Amino acid sequence: MGEFVKAEHWLQELLQLGDDNDNLQAGVYVKAQQDPFSLTGGPLKKALYSFSSEGHPAIVECLERALEYQWVYGYPRVPPSERQLTHGVYKYMAGMQPMTAREVLRLVPESQSVMDVFCGSGTVLIEAVVAGKLRCVGCDASPLAIFVASHHCDVQDLELAEFLALVERAAAGLPGGSDDWQLLRRHLQTLQARQETEPGLCKALWFVFAVAFRVASAKPTESTDSLGSKAGDPEGRLAKAYFLSTAYKYSSQLQEFREQIPAGMPDVTFHRRDCRSLQLAEPVDAIITSPPYPGVYNYLAAALADTGAVAGQKVASHSADSEVPLDLFGDQIFDTEFDPKQELGSQTLQSQVSLEQFIETWQSQQEEWLESAYRNLRPGGTATIMTGDGDTQTENGIDCLKSTLEAAEAVGFHVVATSSIQSVADEAHRTKGMLRTEHMLHLQRPRNENT
Repeated sequence: MGEFVKAEHWLQELLQLGDDNDNLQAGVYVKAQQDPFSLTGGPLKKALYSFSSEGHPAIVECLERALEYQWVYGYPRVPPSERQLTHGVYKYMAGMQPMTAREVLRLVPESQSVMDVFCGSGTVLIEAVVAGKLRCVGCDASPLAIFVASHHCDVQDLELAEFLALVERAAAGLPGGSDDWQLLRRHLQTLQARQETEPGLCKALWFVFAVAFRVASAKPTESTDSLGSKAGDPEGRLAKAYFLSTAYKYSSQLQEFREQIPAGMPDVTFHRRDCRSLQLAEPVDAIITSPPYPGVYNYLAAALADTGAVAGQKVASHSADSEVPLDLFGDQIFDTEFDPKQELGSQTLQSQVSLEQFIETWQSQQEEWLESAYRNLRPGGTATIMTGDGDTQTENGIDCLKSTLEAAEAVGFHVVATSSIQSVADEAHRTKGMLRTEHMLHLQRPRNENT
């Protein structure tokens, strides 16, 4: 189809447009060409961490490999020898490494239905689709997460030629001026308002806009995890090149993803809600997920701010109470039934209460989400969880392995195996992604509830 070639063409256009600005050219070159994860994964990394594990040896080996992938490669780039698929098209904050999800799926070869109750950008679901699972279920309280995951999982089933034709038409009228991002926004809003274009195609155009906008907004040394606090749009004259290159690259990645699906697209569904209130009509065979780490992020407030930036609206603070009319993706940023103040383990909550209160609330929240996972899992089904201790910069004293084990056993899970990875490097040799101890737990709902 030539999508990748066209994406490269527009990346080169970016470089040419930057010829009169050395810093801009260098920045675009870094973002377009450099793969920072190619610098990781060497044998010396293994001297920087160690494992402590318990349980069935074969399962422990799998859990250790999964943790090692997470530490060495981070999110979203896969090792050079692996297919990227649609992972990280939109770089959602704090995602699971695709190879980690792929490794864990090997533990449940017979499971035909898989759910991620904190699905984020859809990493687990992408891998479950490619693994041939017949039913894949995602749940998240953030509409931004559901929006991103659904596009990563190709739920819209885009007709790619029609999609790219719309992209070309949307970009054709951009004059290369400072207001091009706003002009592009208005064009997409007009398409949406006229209702002449299939809704799935409109949403896909917004998805490409969001990805292009975020990449253009980030400096070469910055992460694109959260850009909502930035003021204004990025350089307008580059909007066309960013938009087109993103669209063609996304199309190419979708095509690669489709080619890896064994026998047709399975049933992929999403639930935009707090997983603690989720009740499936039919339970699943396996859950693979990574809940928020205690006191580390404010996921929902960051999602609100990022969506506001894409919509051209400045959010004054990373507060989930911010009242910003965001209908960009056809949904309000929060489910009306969900109180953002109840977000699991939020950084804001940790800053507002005593350490003792935070730990007590966190443990209660752990039991609540694990009880929901238990009831949505068939008897004999498994739950594999990646979690981590609190932020090392604001030590909260929570051992998340102990916390999760206590909560899991309290709601009835049987513990099959656990593994933890921790740094053994001195302060000078600790690198990003290897700062906090992380854990994998493989749990099972008993087949006989009386045992």
